[in-house]
Order: sequence, then structure tokens, then C-alpha cells
Amino acid sequence: LSAARGALRWLAVLHGTFMADTGLLHGAATEAAAEAAANRLGGIWPQAQYFHLGTRAAELQALPTGCTLRRLASQWDRQLRAAPQTVCHGDAKLPNFLFRPTATSSTAEQPTALTTTAADTVRDAAAVDFQYAGVGCGMSDVAYLLHSTVGKAFPAAPRDGDGGLVFPRPKGYCRADAAAEAADYAAWRSVVDPLVEYYLGELRRAIDACRSDVVDTDAVVTAYRGLLEPAYLDYWRFYMGWAAPMRPSIDASDEEVLAAAPGFVRHMAGRQADYSSDAGDVVDL
Repeated sequence: LSAARGALRWLAVLHGTFMADTGLLHGAATEAAAEAAANRLGGIWPQAQYFHLGTRAAELQALPTGCTLRRLASQWDRQLRAAPQTVCHGDAKLPNFLFRPTATSSTAEQPTALTTTAADTVRDAAAVDFQYAGVGCGMSDVAYLLHSTVGKAFPAAPRDGDGGLVFPRPKGYCRADAAAEAADYAAWRSVVDPLVEYYLGELRRAIDACRSDVVDTDAVVTAYRGLLEPAYLDYWRFYMGWAAPMRPSIDASDEEVLAAAPGFVRHMAGRQADYSSDAGDVVDL
């Protein structure tokens, strides 16, 4: 996990350094305000991430109308836009980071998703591939990085020889196992929660070193801590919509759609659906 921590520290410095420069720290960022901020920051994208909802209408429409990932898509998008905005990398997966070699690794060696070292070790990191850099919520970068590291260690749906998701599922594959999914979720949180707290600590340090006179660091950290699951599912909303053309029917059940995800993602989606139903904030697009 030293590579994940190194990449998270790099992201925290990026996010903390530019947090004050967007001018979008309070309330939902309108498209006009985000575009103005992007222009001030040198012409970056008004919204970071290649998978954000505004550019993925086709993938959203490909999802069954009643599934959680479609019903809650606009809610997650609003939550991320309402958070303090900063400059995001936009494609913060592990392969887009370079790491200083350690005493036991060669210069050419890239860490695997869950390369393990001493608990307090952090690999020095640098990032490449800024084509999707723009204004956004820093937790979107964090969630995508965690997907490309920790998330890869959890089993998902079966795949064909080219890496594509297999539709239809093997008989019985879509049968939900709530206890197993909850256990998978608990195991996932046991790994990602310390990483998120590490990121938030580095973010606090970066903000305080740059613009603590302008940014309410405590408010940013509190807001970001609560956005891990919306940001993570926002990515899966895109991914499963992208995979949806291989699915035989637009009427596929929610269980069938989410069967392509690891158990912790299915459990997380169920939690979000429960919260949204309690709050009366489910939006069917």
C-alpha cells in the first residue's frame, strides 16, 4: 500500500494547493462558475474526470431505468458539485503515477495494486496524463485511485478472454448473498478507511501550508470524509453503463446489473439507496 499512499499524498498536495483558487468552496458549483474558474486556472476543464455525468448520457441511458446506479446518478453528481471544488487530476488511476524506486525495486518496476511494505512507508510519487484535469471534488480523484488499487483486490464478475464482462451470467451468479456482501464491504472499509484518513491528513497539511487564511480546512475535511461512497459509486455508474450494451435487456434487474460489481460495491449501492429512500431524494432519470 505504499504506492497508494504515495499517490494519495500527491493528490492531497494538488487539491490543497489549488483549493482556494477555484473560488468554489461553498454551495453547488454552477456550470458558469465552474467554467469561469477553469478559465482563471489556465483553461482546464470546467469539470474534471472523463466519466463525469455531464459527458456520459449514453452510458446512463444504457442502464435499466429502475437500477440504483441510474436512479441516484444525479444525486451523487449534485453531492460532488456541492462539495468544495479544487483542481483535480481527472484520471487518477495507479498506472498514471510514477514512483521513486526503493532499495529493493528497480527504476523500471511499477508497483502492483496492493504492493505491501511497512505500514508507515510512503513511496514518493509523480503523476502523468493530465488530459482530463479540471475543476472538481477531490474525492473523485481519491475514489478512482482506490478503485484502481484496493478495489482491484476484490473479486467481481466473470470476464471473457478479452477482459470484457460476461453477459449473461452463469446460472445462479446473480443470486444475492447479503451477508457475504456485507462482509466484503467491511473488509474493503478496513483497508480504505485508513487510506482516506491518510489523504485527509495530507490535504489538511497542504491547505494549511498554502491558503488556510481563505479555506476552512475543517469544513473541507468534514465534507470530503462523507463523500467516499458517492464518489466511488459515481465511477461505477459510468462503468456499468459502459458495459451495459453487452447486457441482453434494458429491463435487467438491479440485482443483475450490480452482479457485475464486487460484493462491497453491491452492499454500498444498497446502503445509498436506503439513505436516499429515507430522505425522499431518489431521482429517476
